[in-house]
Amino acid sequence: MKEFANHKYSDFWYDLIVGSSMWAYISHYFFIVLSANYIVRPWSLSYSAATLCNVVFTWLCIFASNALLNKIMALRESKSKKKIGLKVSRGSKRKGETD
Repeated sequence: MKEFANHKYSDFWYDLIVGSSMWAYISHYFFIVLSANYIVRPWSLSYSAATLCNVVFTWLCIFASNALLNKIMALRESKSKKKIGLKVSRGSKRKGETD
């Protein structure tokens, strides 16, 4: 199980799911409050509809904002590496990093 569960099938999906877990932990309450205040309460949704709406809205906002943040960080990293003349490659170690 260890070999199967820890195998990286796709860099995109691995970064999205694993990388967004900390962002989800940090930001989920903010998106729940947004959903409750701007969707559930104004539309007077029932409990079951509100729960589904909160879950889906929060999930979509977490993944969308995480993808946006990753894109911004990748652009920033590539600009800084181009500025100092380094090769731009995803997953390379930064100066001073060790295993």
